[in-house]
Parts: sequence; structure tokens; C-alpha cells
Amino acid sequence: MGIAGFRITGAGRAGIRAVSCHHVFLAGNEAVDNFRWGIFTGFCEDLVIEDNEAAGSRDEHGIYVSNSADRPVIRRNLIHDNAEAGIHMNGDASQGGDGIISEALVESNVIHDVGRKGAAGINADGVQRSAFRNNLIYRAHATGIALYRIDGADGSKDNVVTNNTIVVANDGRFALHLRGGSTGVLVRNNILLNENPARGGLDVMPDCFPGLSSDRNAVIDRQSTDDWETLIDLETWKNRTGQDRQSVVATADTLFASGGFALRTGSPALDVGAKEGTVPVDILGLRRPAGTGIDLGALELCPTPKCDRVAPARTTAMLAKLTTAPPPAPSHGGGCAGCTVARSPGNGWLWALVFVALAMRRQGDWGVPRRKPLPFQFQGTPPDASFCCSAHFGHPCPRDRAGRHSGHRSRRASSGASVDRARA
Repeated sequence: MGIAGFRITGAGRAGIRAVSCHHVFLAGNEAVDNFRWGIFTGFCEDLVIEDNEAAGSRDEHGIYVSNSADRPVIRRNLIHDNAEAGIHMNGDASQGGDGIISEALVESNVIHDVGRKGAAGINADGVQRSAFRNNLIYRAHATGIALYRIDGADGSKDNVVTNNTIVVANDGRFALHLRGGSTGVLVRNNILLNENPARGGLDVMPDCFPGLSSDRNAVIDRQSTDDWETLIDLETWKNRTGQDRQSVVATADTLFASGGFALRTGSPALDVGAKEGTVPVDILGLRRPAGTGIDLGALELCPTPKCDRVAPARTTAMLAKLTTAPPPAPSHGGGCAGCTVARSPGNGWLWALVFVALAMRRQGDWGVPRRKPLPFQFQGTPPDASFCCSAHFGHPCPRDRAGRHSGHRSRRASSGASVDRARA
């Protein structure tokens, strides 16, 4: 089942809502200038949200994946000018189920101008055994990526954070924040910058250090281990934590070419990335490595005109332009107040279609039986780039006899989980 190609504006709550469902595809939509969320889902397993624009949510998030539904894929979306998070994921144990979102793939999203009311570019509350990769996040007014536990049943454990480019705004917090028992996280090949002189790159609370492996990142020279009460330079961070032995201090001027986030010739991010956790292509489909080694961040630098590019089917010229020449900062204070967005005359017919479709989700209603979920795979990449637990974490994903991930849950969806605006 899919919803594709719609433009939804002016909704009082969510532009698109999918609840108590499975194998739903939301692709190529524009959910713009809606009040609470651009796209909202709850208890929706094996969900794919790709190639959408989710912008101008005046109250909360661009994309909100809620409740303990497993295996969501959120990729190649343009998410901007939302009052709170760009992408918010919340296991929310209070709503039933196991309170954990597992095996999520969040990749190749462009997120900017979010978080003026709090909440990260990417929020993960109770999200485990998941990958956050190839995302470009800039002008984040709170945190870049936050892995934590507030409403989830447990911390955001055993995740992979790799090849992201994050630049926090001058009123923001940290580029990467771990708290709430979010242990076992692999952090590789990221660019973690911050324009706020009172904050920095990595902020890891003491209960998140077990199993943490962070290295080969380019970071601003300010880190913290105590919720930004104290800032320490990278060399002190290395000595105190044993992490980031081969990471380097960097700034936007030393990393990027003029006018965007493409790496410049001579950048300290070139060819120094680790193979562990490597993403096979960059955010625009360029195969890694393009040079002698893997570059840090979401954008690989092509040293010759003959680099091998596997462009995703829906990669647009606008997305490519955003990664090299970002738009100017908006003058408004959050949401999309002050943006020019066309409003549709009404979407009642669309909602009727969506609710009828979701009501038909039981086996046989579509003339085909339910399928076991397939491994995640970035469109256009070779088969060995598929994403699954065994490939990334060395162990199989536990499933029950019906082929579902363990911890099958009740089918209630929250109307929206709380957000720790002070921290996330």
C-alpha cells in the first residue's frame, strides 16, 4: 500500500497519518505547512518513508514515527523549517507493545532549520539495533542527532551512526548526544561541527560509555561527558575516555568548499574514514571510496570526472543543490511562519482514501498474503550493501514463529509523545 505524489498543506494535525498498519510506502509527497506534523505514523511496521518533503510544522516535527513498530526506513527526505525535530522516533512504552523501535534505517536525509522549540534534527527515544547514516543536518537549533531514553522502554542501544555531516547552529546544543543508557553505539566517519562556542561535537553521558566505539570523526574541539557542564578539548577527551584516537579537530573552513558542504581539496576529511560501518554510497549515490580511501561525512569527494555514481531513482536536482549550496537562513522564528506555501482547497477526500486503505490492512484484503519483511537495501546499491542485523551487528534479528520481530505489540497509537525540549 502506498501514498505517493500528493501535496498536503494546512492540516490541523498531520499532513499524512498512517496508524496500525504494515508495509506502507509514503513516497514523493509534499507535507508542508501543517500544524503539528508533516508525516505521522504509529504502530506501523516495515514502513518506508522516502523522497518526501516535510516542512513547516508549526508545533512539532517534520516526520514522527511513533510507538514500538519495527523496521522503519526513512530515507532521502527533505525536512526543514519545523518547530521541533526533523525526524522524531519514539518507542513510547506507555502506549503498549515492547516500547522499542528496532532495525530502523535512517539515511540520506537533508534536514535543516529545525529545533527552535527544542528537539534534535534526528531524535531517537528507545531505538535499537538501527543505522543512522549519510544524513546532512545543518542549522539545527537544538541537537544534531540525539540517542536517549525518555518514553521508550530502554535506551537507544547498539546503533550505528556513520558518515553524517552535522553543523549545529549558533544557538544549538551538541552535534551528537547520548544519554539514558544508550550503550553499544558505533560512531564512525562523521563530521560533527557546532557554531555555538558554548557547546560542541560529542556529548556522552557516563551511562552511555559501555560498548561505545567512536573514532575516525572530524569534530569541533569541544566535547563533554557531563551534559555540557564542562567542555573539554579533543585531546583531553581522548585521554579521559579512550575514544576517538584517530579523530581530528576540524572547522567548516578547513573541511568544506565555499558555499556548501562538499569537501574541498586538501580537506582533513579526505580518504581517512574507517571501513567499519562504511556506507557503500554517499548521500547523492556516489560509490565509496571515490579516492584512495573513504571520506568523512555524507558527501564523498569525486577526484576525477569518472567516479561511479549510483543515483537513487528519486534523487532530484534540488537535493543535489542543497548539499552544495544550502539556502539562506529563514528570518522567521520557527515553523513556517513567513514562508510562502500554497494551500490546497481541502483534503477530505484524501483522508477518506487513507483511512479506507488502512482499514484493509489484514491478510488477504489486498489479494496477497502478508510477506515476511525483506532486508533493507539502499536502492541501486549492490546486494552486499543490504542492511540487516547480521550484516551490521554480527547476530541474527530475533523473530517469532510468524516471522515477526520479537515483542509483537498491541495496535494502539499515541497522539504524540512528549519531547524533552530541554535536552533532545
